[in-house]
Amino acid sequence: MVVRIGECTPGAILYIITLPSRYIPFSMSHKFLVIGVAQVLVLVGIFFALQVYFNQDTLVTTPNESGVPLDMAMEQYEMTDVGLTFSYTRGADAFTLVELPPDDAVPAPVRTVRLVPTADYLAEQDREGGEGSPAWVVRVFNNDQQLNPTQWVAAFPQIANSALANTTPVPMVISGAEAVTYRTDGLYPTEVFVMTNADFVYVVEVSFLDETSLTYTQYLPWIQSFIFTAHQAPTSLKADPQVVCEGALAYMTFPSSVEAEAFVAACVNGDHPEVFTRYQESMGGDDIAI
Repeated sequence: MVVRIGECTPGAILYIITLPSRYIPFSMSHKFLVIGVAQVLVLVGIFFALQVYFNQDTLVTTPNESGVPLDMAMEQYEMTDVGLTFSYTRGADAFTLVELPPDDAVPAPVRTVRLVPTADYLAEQDREGGEGSPAWVVRVFNNDQQLNPTQWVAAFPQIANSALANTTPVPMVISGAEAVTYRTDGLYPTEVFVMTNADFVYVVEVSFLDETSLTYTQYLPWIQSFIFTAHQAPTSLKADPQVVCEGALAYMTFPSSVEAEAFVAACVNGDHPEVFTRYQESMGGDDIAI
């Protein structure tokens, strides 16, 4: 059998390797053995490369030792008790969300969540104490007084950090909610958004090192993803009987003021229910208490 080196195939190599050594000069058998081993190594390398390629989805979604997923994915976070839903990117190269316990602020927030770049979050776990990293913070407060954003900032300047503002508050609307925004200059530059919807006030703080920081470059899509789901509870209106009864004098006539005053007194005591019925109808329904 005559085999040229340039025409060598795996089958030919196997045939030649199995020939008795007396038929193959030592130098030739050595060359073919080296070529055969090299081809086997190439095949093994291709096999492992294909394994990695077809299993890459499994590899990137395996959590690391900290429990943070290695992949990046959009996550929707719902705060149903305070009527807010938003989306953010979570993962090793994105953000980690942490729910924080209530603090000692007055008024105290109902809910607080913090979103911090994952690399910074892991670094915080490895150190004791110190200042927190730049992050996104959402604090939700009850709005018992039904203040608008500007009024709420004026009423609670310490919580709103308005004393540190270095820009004029700008009114705006975010996902249908009335809002104001301004920048403060504290430990980190911070964009502050104060929003009101239904019975809640939402204070959002976006702190950053500079405008190339992840917390700065990604915050607008995050803010724009806000969905407010809370609806204001219907308020019960209560009318003053004295006012209602005196108002009835406008469509009634009396011989004297004494009789008019007597009618009003009797009306207040409940002797003329038709006056209240007419008032409720004029105000648009019977849901007005007297």
